[in-house]
Amino acid sequence: MANRIRQAWDTREELFAGPVEAHESYFGGKEPYKHESKRLRAGQDTVGKTTVAGVKDRATNKVHAEVIESADAPTLTGLVEGNAESGATVFTDELSAYTPLKGMGYEHGKVKHSVGQHVDGMTHTNGIESFWAMMKRGYHGTYHQVSAEHLHRYVAEFPRSARPAAKDTLAQMSEVMHDGNGQQTTYSELIARGPHAHKMAEELVA
Repeated sequence: MANRIRQAWDTREELFAGPVEAHESYFGGKEPYKHESKRLRAGQDTVGKTTVAGVKDRATNKVHAEVIESADAPTLTGLVEGNAESGATVFTDELSAYTPLKGMGYEHGKVKHSVGQHVDGMTHTNGIESFWAMMKRGYHGTYHQVSAEHLHRYVAEFPRSARPAAKDTLAQMSEVMHDGNGQQTTYSELIARGPHAHKMAEELVA
């Protein structure tokens, strides 16, 4: 039932007018804490973790986040393009994958985390990083363990939780019921491994 409610919350809304912040984070256990047989020994802090990328609109505090396979330029700029209006101002860190944004019609501001810079006037990613912090508190404090194949369902839950509580409980419950109208989530979809597993299964059958 909880996963069906999360599915109802996973609704696409209007494009963000901006300014927006774009950033990515990583979820999963740390390699030193894993069982010996499950350690990947690749020497990087993000190895063995699942990547989640997000875009936050400063004007509305709304967030769109999703599990991604790779934090590369096509994926991250595509996420921005799919959620922010053309011409919007986008703030990111200095990750090179975001560099093409300027050529795509966006105003692009970068903050240089690598040299200890976190704020340069209006240029910062503090809002989306606060969202990651909230999500990880839920990840560790409430759910304790979330498998990678179902992480995308939990990612759909937190953007709604991050919004200002402008509505009372009854209004929020009514909104959830409205968002779930017409959605059907089968048991096979609920147990599918990963956000694209059901679609891939349909393509294989076809």
